[in-house]
Amino acid sequence: MSNISFSKNVSLLESLQVNLDETATREGIYVVRSLIKVAKEAILGLVQGKLNQFDALCSDMACQVRAIRIALLAKQLLANKDLLNQIATALQDMMKKLHLRFQKMNLVGFKLKGSLKDNVSDCDVLIPEELIYFVRCALLTITKQEHPIKVCCPCHKQLVEMSKDKSQPAFARISVSSKSIRSSKIDADLLTIIEKTKAIVSEISCKEMISQLQGHVLTNKKLMKEINVNKRVELPCFLTVQGALQIASEKNIRLLIKSMKASHTVLLKKKDPVDVQLLYSLTSIQGQITSKLISLEDVEEEEPLIVIEGQRYGKEETTQEYAKRLTEANIVDVILQNAARHNQYSDEKGDKELVLEEDSDIKNLVTHLTNLSIEADKNGCSMVDQSLFRIVHIYSNTLKGEKK
Repeated sequence: MSNISFSKNVSLLESLQVNLDETATREGIYVVRSLIKVAKEAILGLVQGKLNQFDALCSDMACQVRAIRIALLAKQLLANKDLLNQIATALQDMMKKLHLRFQKMNLVGFKLKGSLKDNVSDCDVLIPEELIYFVRCALLTITKQEHPIKVCCPCHKQLVEMSKDKSQPAFARISVSSKSIRSSKIDADLLTIIEKTKAIVSEISCKEMISQLQGHVLTNKKLMKEINVNKRVELPCFLTVQGALQIASEKNIRLLIKSMKASHTVLLKKKDPVDVQLLYSLTSIQGQITSKLISLEDVEEEEPLIVIEGQRYGKEETTQEYAKRLTEANIVDVILQNAARHNQYSDEKGDKELVLEEDSDIKNLVTHLTNLSIEADKNGCSMVDQSLFRIVHIYSNTLKGEKK
């Protein structure tokens, strides 16, 4: 087993929930090789500043929780690109080793013996625990496009049906060659890994945010809900957006606001180009977050950012007039009003339980959300009126990554 020292190193395959104790099969080894390929490409994407490759979908309301974690970890890991390249090279070597193993398996009369672990343990790699988070997110980002689910956010009204074409594997995008094994077992094994990964990523992301916001109402244990879909956990959308802004202000993570004209008030059949981009730095004084508009030229191309993508509709004006109007608004208020107006959990049960809570802090939160929701409708920051800026998505990227 190759070992590259950085911090706490963990097994790549065990971290990705591969069942190494099962009897070795050709399909099982194929799954291992596919996951190693995902890991290698994830690390190379990180080195190149393509942080949007880690835009994982966990069927929740927490893209902002993962975005701030990706930005923080990227800042830390990109300080040692040489090490990242070493790890990518080690993973490439493991892929070559498994390729030779595949060739041997094609020989007449060859039979695999023992467990999957017996056959692939020498191809596992110990890598920094922080880097595993990127690999997990990359895996979820790849498969969310090939194995679509119903979009959980009621605001989007974009219902994506499962593909009915059974001739294509659900996870074809992570195949390692043009002569991929087409097998229902591979699909089943990968689907199991994906569902476990969703739960792990959601839990790690939420707990990490809570650990950085001691004393914040977000730390109230009654606010964390377990969603039975895949045993993932969620925190209220508003509080996690507020928490992400707080952390960004403390860790000097800038915000890139991207606004596009909406083709329709509800469904974006064709994505319009982004025509307004604004960059902000954040500061926090006694818990109050303030923003400052800065030039895009003031930021290094490879600096990790929080990207907030949104749309506008319903007001006749030039792009310059709109940009002026948006810059005159308090962008922190705009973001928080959006978050308050949004469903707080992907499960309607969570929102209903939130309103019924007797806890005084949560009662105050519900009142605050109600007031901000009214402001959101009035100011053009909601589905009711999206004339100023309605948030569509939050993720992490670099300016370099956004240009590609």
